[in-house]
Amino acid sequence: MKKKQILTWVICLVILLGIPIGMRISSHLRTFGLSKSVLQGEQTPDAEETVRLCLYDVNRGETELANRLMTDECEQYEAKTLPDVKLLDIEPWDSNEEQEQGFRVVYNWRTFWAPWWKDDRTNDIDFQLVQQDGGWKIKSIGNG
Repeated sequence: MKKKQILTWVICLVILLGIPIGMRISSHLRTFGLSKSVLQGEQTPDAEETVRLCLYDVNRGETELANRLMTDECEQYEAKTLPDVKLLDIEPWDSNEEQEQGFRVVYNWRTFWAPWWKDDRTNDIDFQLVQQDGGWKIKSIGNG
């Protein structure tokens, strides 16, 4: 093989490997709008930040950490290989109170790569939270 052919194959290989690796790295670095102090555990998250932190943990494959943000009654997340979560929208309910709050959350969740646009597999789900143990815990996830 000539040097030009080898160089062409090396460039193609780098591109073919670089794209999926870059996609996973960008997913892993996503912060979901959380401050560094919340991500590092230095600050107790408010209700909305608790929802964002839950999705952040799921996105990083840390379902055990995500499940710690939930009450015992809440259905737990199951571990998935190479999850990718993209938060599209989060809106508080109109009826939020001091001890209980809820949010309408729109996000995509796929294995390996989730789009940043809404499609037929987009999740549009309610998260209901309660104050517990000096912070917020997710009481339920789902509609209805």
